[in-house]
Amino acid sequence: MAVRYGVLLEENRGPSACPIILHNLLHFKDDIKNFSGLDNYSCWTKERAVKRYTRNPSNCKNIECTFAASESRRESLKVIKERESQTPNEDSVNEDLLWAKSIDQARKLYKASQVVQEKSSIGILVGGPHRFVLSYQIQHEIAVMSDVRNNDVIDGATSYRSIWKPNHGFNGLLYRVREEAIVVASQGGEVSVQIQKIFTVLVAGQSKHFLYCSVFKEVVGNNDSGRLVQTSENTIVVPAENISRKIMVAKADPTNGQPTFLIVDYMRRIFPVRPGTVVVPYFPCINDMILVRGDNEDTVWRARVLSFRMRRQDVSGCFFRQRPDRLWEPEGTRNQQIMFVSILGIVKGTWVVQFSRWQDL
Repeated sequence: MAVRYGVLLEENRGPSACPIILHNLLHFKDDIKNFSGLDNYSCWTKERAVKRYTRNPSNCKNIECTFAASESRRESLKVIKERESQTPNEDSVNEDLLWAKSIDQARKLYKASQVVQEKSSIGILVGGPHRFVLSYQIQHEIAVMSDVRNNDVIDGATSYRSIWKPNHGFNGLLYRVREEAIVVASQGGEVSVQIQKIFTVLVAGQSKHFLYCSVFKEVVGNNDSGRLVQTSENTIVVPAENISRKIMVAKADPTNGQPTFLIVDYMRRIFPVRPGTVVVPYFPCINDMILVRGDNEDTVWRARVLSFRMRRQDVSGCFFRQRPDRLWEPEGTRNQQIMFVSILGIVKGTWVVQFSRWQDL
């Protein structure tokens, strides 16, 4: 989708309409698979803040102090405004039911009620209520899950469009109907699902929140690094507190003639780190001792950075050799240009004699 958008934009408006931000769309798929959501590494919000600062009038003297004072005033006014409007509307929330009419009211209810905070693992229902009748299968699953009789589960239930989990993500996370998520099944283990209904029902006289979901089945014999799934007719009912996290589902090549999807688990807490998945950039500084790729794979040279040119992506370096006392000294050869791609890393150590004798740590 990102590639198609870029192609159409270039065709209709020309190459000049394709800035670096648009180009980054092409890398979102790999970045999300390797580093999860954009909040973990994106700096766009900071760029917008800097743009706002640069538009402020200033005499360019002590500009850092000017911006800091402006930001301090803005944050102070923000806190005052939040305090004035932190009380939820009584007709828009229900503390006992853990329900709010909107996400804004849900946040206010959570901040204002200690009872709701203690039940934060369940979540707060959001949206207008819709009555419906539970099927016998769902009623039976809830009874088995709750260790009660079928008659203790009332067949009349109320569904809502979404549920807000205060402790998920940054500042809470809203799960909606028709969204994909990871839930913990009652038998144990994580299951990839699509949420079909978010509802509340009386179980033994107590109101409880549940999710009715359709289950994705794993593709058998998948040798790819990604996790491929297909839709199935299986369904599952889980308590609302068993929601683990959101996922994204992207279309993949069909398997055995069936529509297949790639699971993008961008909110998982532990990411596999393999060679090639994480790149740590290094930019040389003057007087750094660097490792330089030699004339073959087994040869590594050392050089002191004398100067660098970012545009040409190279440095001017003085090569060093090791002495019998394991200190490093200049070779005495002329300085040479070293390309960034030849730099393997920076050496940990210290200058024993300033810029003429180096000792490794």
